[in-house]
Amino acid sequence: MKSAWLNDNLGEVCRPVGGGTPSRREPRFWNGTIPWASVKDFKDGSRFIQDTQEHITEIGLASSASRLIPAGTPLICTRMAVGRSAIPLRDVAINQDVKALSTTGKIGAVYLQRLLEFYEVDLGKNAVGTTVKGISTTELLSFRITFPERVAEQSRI
Repeated sequence: MKSAWLNDNLGEVCRPVGGGTPSRREPRFWNGTIPWASVKDFKDGSRFIQDTQEHITEIGLASSASRLIPAGTPLICTRMAVGRSAIPLRDVAINQDVKALSTTGKIGAVYLQRLLEFYEVDLGKNAVGTTVKGISTTELLSFRITFPERVAEQSRI
């Protein structure tokens, strides 16, 4: 049985979680075991992040605005490569240029990432700034998306 299609704001299907950067002046915050995702970890044509270029320590995580994001949670760039998205295959911390989009149950995580990939150019058109382009969380969450009502149908697609 086919489900109806919904047209909703991104903010109705997920909740954003922001990140941060531990002080680079403190060596004990860096080169740990926790992958720390930034825009440079989002590669063209890659839907997943297996590992990151930089890693932080537990104390670095605790000393910053970054949070540990569970594997499988869609991530999206909100500065520089605005709209580029991926799913981490392991728990990661994120910097302030990336948002994790924790789904509310109305949409599957993998389907959401594929949808973000589809809308990447449109999201990028909403970016503002002269030197570094970015999109505000408010603008991101007000972005309209269309998706099947039933998560089972999303999985089939």
